[in-house]
Amino acid sequence: MAGDLYRDNGLTVDFRACRVWVNDEEVQTSAIRFRILSQLIKNAGRPISPREIMRHAWEGDDYDLGLVRWHIAKLRKELGDSPPKRIVHVRGFGYRFDVPAPALHAGPQRDTDGDFLRRLTGRRSFQCCSASSQAPRQAARPRALRCLR
Repeated sequence: MAGDLYRDNGLTVDFRACRVWVNDEEVQTSAIRFRILSQLIKNAGRPISPREIMRHAWEGDDYDLGLVRWHIAKLRKELGDSPPKRIVHVRGFGYRFDVPAPALHAGPQRDTDGDFLRRLTGRRSFQCCSASSQAPRQAARPRALRCLR
């Protein structure tokens, strides 16, 4: 988040102008839902209780869980967040805004095309034991090339 502007995966929020865009199309939302969204974004990664959301959005201590749920559902619909990926319910805690993880930190990738095995062994093709109709011969298969499924 750079000051007054937030951007990620097609979502842009201008906190100063109180405007929201999804995939470069402006989304019309209420002032209360904008306050909820800005609170969730500014506390991204941390669950926020419905009571905290109520205090921030309505600036009061009246607590109505049904009203919070309704506004969260409307906000998800306006953002096209179905199934919920950005605004996630954390059971027993409240709601959390999930920031997409950068691709560099996504963790190890599965070798789906066998490229790693080709480089490792010099062989051009491999057949997984679950893909063949016959049971694989364990003695003929090198230990490093065993199917891990």
